[in-house]
Amino acid sequence: MIIDLVSSAIQFILSDDGVLFYFDSSINEWISTSKNNLIFNSDEIDKGYLNVAGNIVVDTWSTTSNLNSAKKETSGFGSSINSLNVGGYISNPINITEIWSGSTWATTTVLNTARSGLAGFGTTSGGYSIGGYTGSYVSTQLCEKWNGSSWVTTSSLLVARFFHAGCGTTSQALTFAGNTSSILNSTAYWNGSAWSTTVTLNQGRHSLGGTGLYTSAISFGGNTGNKVTTTEIWQDTGIPIIAWTVTNSLNLARREHTGSGDSDNALGISGNTAIGGGFALSTSVEKWNGTSWTTTGPVNTARWGMAACGSTTSSISSGGAAGPIRNIVEIWNGSSWATTTNLSRSTYGHRQVGTSISCLMFNGHTGTVSNKTDVWNGTVWATTTNSTVARSSLGGCGTTSQAVSFGGYDISTTAVPTVEIWNGSIWATTTVLNSARAYNGSSGIITGVLTFGGETNAFNGMNSTERWGGSIWSTTSTLNTAKTREPGAGCGGSITNSLSFGGYLGPTTALTEKIYSTLIYAWSTTNSLNSAKYGVLGFGTVLDSICAGGNSGGKTSQTEKWDGSTWATSSSLNEEKSYSAGCGNVIDGLGFGGSGIFGNVSTTELWSNHCGYIIPNDSVIKEIDLKYVNNEDEKTKDFTLMKNNEELFGFQTNDCQYINRDLNIDLSENDVLRCKTISSEEIIGIVLSINTNRKY
Repeated sequence: MIIDLVSSAIQFILSDDGVLFYFDSSINEWISTSKNNLIFNSDEIDKGYLNVAGNIVVDTWSTTSNLNSAKKETSGFGSSINSLNVGGYISNPINITEIWSGSTWATTTVLNTARSGLAGFGTTSGGYSIGGYTGSYVSTQLCEKWNGSSWVTTSSLLVARFFHAGCGTTSQALTFAGNTSSILNSTAYWNGSAWSTTVTLNQGRHSLGGTGLYTSAISFGGNTGNKVTTTEIWQDTGIPIIAWTVTNSLNLARREHTGSGDSDNALGISGNTAIGGGFALSTSVEKWNGTSWTTTGPVNTARWGMAACGSTTSSISSGGAAGPIRNIVEIWNGSSWATTTNLSRSTYGHRQVGTSISCLMFNGHTGTVSNKTDVWNGTVWATTTNSTVARSSLGGCGTTSQAVSFGGYDISTTAVPTVEIWNGSIWATTTVLNSARAYNGSSGIITGVLTFGGETNAFNGMNSTERWGGSIWSTTSTLNTAKTREPGAGCGGSITNSLSFGGYLGPTTALTEKIYSTLIYAWSTTNSLNSAKYGVLGFGTVLDSICAGGNSGGKTSQTEKWDGSTWATSSSLNEEKSYSAGCGNVIDGLGFGGSGIFGNVSTTELWSNHCGYIIPNDSVIKEIDLKYVNNEDEKTKDFTLMKNNEELFGFQTNDCQYINRDLNIDLSENDVLRCKTISSEEIIGIVLSINTNRKY
């Protein structure tokens, strides 16, 4: 017989004379064989040494210190050595909180409101208890925050729920599913201060398991009216979305102004500061630092309808009107403005893209709507190829070699959806906007453009935003406030780096909005549990999780283990129970409380998943020899030798190895010997050699 110990989780013992005893589960007996009939992971077989790959793992639940009170429908969060048990049900919902030290439970500050069927997330130094029911299955939106020593009430859930799941951190978390007056499929997101609704589960259910983080979570099992095996994964879809958020306003409300820079560093330049109709031109310039506006060096001539491009350290502004239409050009050096070579024509409502030493100026109004184009080389302006459609008060972005113009008023003062592309020498029309608009803000480069706000007729503001990917326009997140008269005041180098400031929304405004990008997250159904169940406990991550206990027609002790793609049955709990709580990870976890066969239980069980060896009855460990390989090339690492969950002694490796040939460790039936390290995720290969004597 050949036994492959590298790929099989075999229970074995090697005697001092080199005879291997292995356990044959088919006949439930120990069988002896010669070491020469074994396939090993190493050639180092010498006088009773057995070198076996560390993929021989042991999954076990072991009982430990009980909770102080038996309870069901409870919740918990933390780790296997530091955790909280919160609320639950004894004969009514309770407010009891217990804290686990790694060996015992102690009662601590109670919840402000007794609740059962609640969820939670966090650590013993900071966490949240959310939802639940307060009596007669009356669901609540209540949330309480744990600060390490006491509970305080905080922002409520948007939807009351109980028998739901929760996971994440104090700054980003999810809660999903549950029950209220009906079964829920909704998901809510916590941003550290408030809840918002997000994408729903594919299947509504309650009494499910759930674990993970906001960025990647897993839900499993539950009750839809029937127990289910459903597993769903929460993850980003890889599709970014953009949204506008209101931020600090300009110091001076303005419209028909211009700007340069991006969403982190920008200039807001001159414009019309009249609150209603009429004109009150200002030389004021403000500088944006990504958070707030401060007043900086003024332009030399106040104007409205001018254009600008560049950065906060080097910009160029041109044209505009101040009574008569102007051809003035000013250069910004980071602290002050200076006049330079004038435009070849006086114009306003034009658009300008590029830098202070290389820019393209196009269209505008010179007394009539224009299709003229000019190029600036840092010293002089030169006329180049006209655009195909004469327009003014349009949007645009790009460089002297690639640019795009969009919208504007045509010669009949009608807002148009026209779009033209500049290839460095000529303009050509392309796919039009979805909505005609003029006086629209704009930002980006030719392969990624935003246009936002504007008007279809005089002073009738819009809040819609359109996005250009190089071929077509699509609508995206709207401005929070409809406005117009900010042509050229949109700044940004990309669709995810844009700023909208000032404009007209009834009165002239100082309102500033900044765009941000976020990923779309969604639930997707994946491989199911092996058996339908609800009221389960769960812990781990989306890549490796534990689902244990529950009700599958009756209370069960079954444990299933998720490896990132499928569930497999594993070592069972020591008792059958449902509506327990759990926390930890697939290496070290904790399960506590619940509803047992004969009522509520206070039992606590430790889950352990480590490389190790199950030794048969009546054995003595004499020697160990541990070797490992890791990604960081660390020659020294701290390990702990454990018997079951008892720490026997700690040791440190030297040159990736540890040898101890002076041991005398008695092992009884079903005892497990393990070596573990806190930073086990760094280890990519491990060999543990043991020499045992059979006690006859």
